[in-house]
Amino acid sequence: MLKETIAKLKKLYESKKVRSITFYVIIAIYSVFALSPFAEPFFKSCFNALGLNDHRYTSYFYDYSITGFETENSDCYLIKAYDKHVLMDTSDHEYVKDLVVKLKAAKSPYIDAIFISHFDSDHSGGLSTILKEVDVGKIYIPSFYDEENRNVKNFFRIIEYFAADYETVGVGDSINIGNLKFECLAPISNRSSSNNNSLVLMMTAGKVKTLFCGDMEQGEMKDLLKSGCSLDCDILKVSHHGSINGINEEFITKASPEYALISAGWNSYGLPNSATLKLLDSMNAKVLRTDKQGEIYLAFNNDSKDIYTHTTK
Repeated sequence: MLKETIAKLKKLYESKKVRSITFYVIIAIYSVFALSPFAEPFFKSCFNALGLNDHRYTSYFYDYSITGFETENSDCYLIKAYDKHVLMDTSDHEYVKDLVVKLKAAKSPYIDAIFISHFDSDHSGGLSTILKEVDVGKIYIPSFYDEENRNVKNFFRIIEYFAADYETVGVGDSINIGNLKFECLAPISNRSSSNNNSLVLMMTAGKVKTLFCGDMEQGEMKDLLKSGCSLDCDILKVSHHGSINGINEEFITKASPEYALISAGWNSYGLPNSATLKLLDSMNAKVLRTDKQGEIYLAFNNDSKDIYTHTTK
């Protein structure tokens, strides 16, 4: 009797009519779920739990990402927030061609903003090529700079040639780009060196704070600490390729980052400095270095402080 019943059910299922009905029922259930407000968090959780978000450039299941490009002793970070793209520095002209290829591979044909932390060529040298190859919204620069400096003069020649839109940023300024908020913490005073006039920016993306320090050195850091502003962050872009001049115990204690990013390559200065690495280790910061780990990728969602990391080495 049971065998006969099973055989009849099997025969019924194999009929085209029942199979068609089953197909449409499944599609209807899927469509209702896919359009529901619960679908996106569900799929995000599944993909994140399975570790399937290891693609460095385009992540459909993370709201924000930061990519630290492998550009030796020069700086360039791509920040993605939903449909917005921001560059923090442009690397040196020596590496910018590879960088442009990566930007295009990252499906970033439009850069909403570029922040130039300061005018040294290892931070601003790639600007001309980027403006030539990629559409850019606005460029932000520090409020203090030496007008007679060769790199500064070159920057403004490039700006004029490409008719690029730019704006100076000073302490207390706050810039919103989509869901990203950038607060300018420094430079506070006009100092003699380009490094000590670096933009220091606190970026807020969802619940995660990232502190970008350019090539800040002791003079600017003292101003920053004296100002009493909050330095607490989840991610720290370590100043000046890990030089001990851009960090001290008081600063790292107040910043207390979970992750510390260092852009570096082979150099005769011994960067990143061993003392810098010891300070970071003392705060249990997870150090990610482009010289050791290649390209660095961090990603996170709007409602969480959990940070996913991936490196290419």
